[in-house]
Amino acid sequence: NYTNEETLLICKCDDNDDDDEKKEIIGYARWGYTPKSNSELQSLYVLPTHWNLGSGSMLWNDIMTTCHRNQIKNLDVWVLNRAASGNFYVSRGCKRVGEGDYFIGHHLELAVCYRWSPLSSSSNHYHPG
Repeated sequence: NYTNEETLLICKCDDNDDDDEKKEIIGYARWGYTPKSNSELQSLYVLPTHWNLGSGSMLWNDIMTTCHRNQIKNLDVWVLNRAASGNFYVSRGCKRVGEGDYFIGHHLELAVCYRWSPLSSSSNHYHPG
């Protein structure tokens, strides 16, 4: 369902080293556009050693900047029901809109869909840099 317009953002640790090649990758986000001006966040990951330091929020804000610029109507993200990451998306204005099955190998997990929409999100959840 994706066009060739997928985006990958890389978050690197700023250790005061000017050489970008020496900076450690600490997180990334990958998403793609779907039909009718929608988008799906396929993954957003930050190393656990960098949780609660703003790296995930920086990646999220970059995604939001692109969504606003390209007039994206919705951004969906699927997470495992047992994952704590759902709270991250809810705190950024996403609403729980569905659930479904997700297979990891032969193991079945419940997954939850959260949706960001400019119409349902408060502007205080998005802070462009």
